[in-house]
Amino acid sequence: MSLRFVGKDPESGDHGCPAVWVDEETKELVIQGVTADADTIARTVQFNVFDGEGRWVHTDQTDDQATAGLCADAFEAVWELATPHDKYTA
Repeated sequence: MSLRFVGKDPESGDHGCPAVWVDEETKELVIQGVTADADTIARTVQFNVFDGEGRWVHTDQTDDQATAGLCADAFEAVWELATPHDKYTA
């Protein structure tokens, strides 16, 4: 299973999101984005599962409040430490 890049929002500059990918086998779309509204973040977590070769396998979702809260807190903590796209150098 492999994903093919379709495109990204031209208004996103060098941030690259939102972006759209298509699963070549199932023809399902995968939407990549940076933010969601507070209600969605607070109640839903989606995990994209990849195999050892980096290929997408499936998606799991949960609305378990403890899991959602933990993931939201972790995202915010990591986001505070992130390097902005325009400041990143390889």
